[in-house]
This record gives sequence, structure tokens and C-alpha cells, in this order.
Amino acid sequence: MDPRHPNITFAANTGALLAFIGLLFSAFLPIGTPKGWALVETILVILVPLFLAISWWARREHSI
Repeated sequence: MDPRHPNITFAANTGALLAFIGLLFSAFLPIGTPKGWALVETILVILVPLFLAISWWARREHSI
């Protein structure tokens, strides 16, 4: 299988992982962020599926 854009796939997967870890730290260890649900958590919740969608698009098979 030959992915279309392997570098974009790697970057999007890394971004999704970092956003998810940031969401977990922000939700369960609120150090440096306000307690409760805030704009930071909303942005991270939006970024995770966005990065995963970009990763799916970039991972599609390259048509030759």
C-alpha cells in the first residue's frame, strides 16, 4: 500500500495524539488551565477529529 502523503499522515497523527494528551491533562490535571470545561478543552475536542480526518485523507492509497 502506497499512501498519498505519508509526511502529512505522520504530522496529523502526532497532532491528534498531542491534542488528546493535552485534553486528558487539561481535564484531569488542571495545572495552568482553568478548572472545569473551558475554551481550551473545546478547541482540543474539535482538533482531535479534525487531525484524524486529515490523517485518513492523507493515508488513502495513491492511485497510479
